[in-house]
Amino acid sequence: MVYFEQSGITTPFTIPQFPFVQTVGQQSADNINAAFTIAKGPTVQITDPNPNSGLGQGVFGADRNNGSGYSQQWNFTVQKTVGKEWNFELSYLGSKNTRLGIPDANINQLPSQYLSMGAALLTLVTNPFLGQIPGSSSLGGATIAQQQLLRPYPRFTSVALFRNNVGNSSYNAIAAKLEKRLSHGLTINAAYTFSKLIDDASSVFRRPSSPAPC
Repeated sequence: MVYFEQSGITTPFTIPQFPFVQTVGQQSADNINAAFTIAKGPTVQITDPNPNSGLGQGVFGADRNNGSGYSQQWNFTVQKTVGKEWNFELSYLGSKNTRLGIPDANINQLPSQYLSMGAALLTLVTNPFLGQIPGSSSLGGATIAQQQLLRPYPRFTSVALFRNNVGNSSYNAIAAKLEKRLSHGLTINAAYTFSKLIDDASSVFRRPSSPAPC
């Protein structure tokens, strides 16, 4: 058994925001004068983590019950020598990969039972979170779309699982080998392998132009 550390397939190619990484900026008010002098440094401050960190933003979380992935491998081989010239070998090989990383999943989706509301989901209603969410956020205005209030986490635009290791795969194979020894140290080998690979994460690693595995 071999353990491997596997975070979401999109990491570290993309940088998650709250609660892991905070990005702040300071720019010139008129595009003429400098935003700040290097001697004094910027005036923007990093916000200490708190229960309201990341309000109005897309945030990342981690499923504490979803640990690192691991791979199990096993094999069994039988060999038989007939006479002085023939050797036969039959093998079974197997492996199972558990908790393969797949793309970060947004768990802040609109529940399917509300889809029947149709266009009413786009109706603007009074924002109950006005004043709680920064005005710079798309969720910080006086009104908000009805659909946003029906999401599991309405104060955030998206909530993604940072370590979404939920994929699995299994491989099984039977291999046969026949060998005949000739004179002067020469041999003739014939081999055949029948195998099957099953997984629920191939779409993550397969190129779009490649055919789907059988």
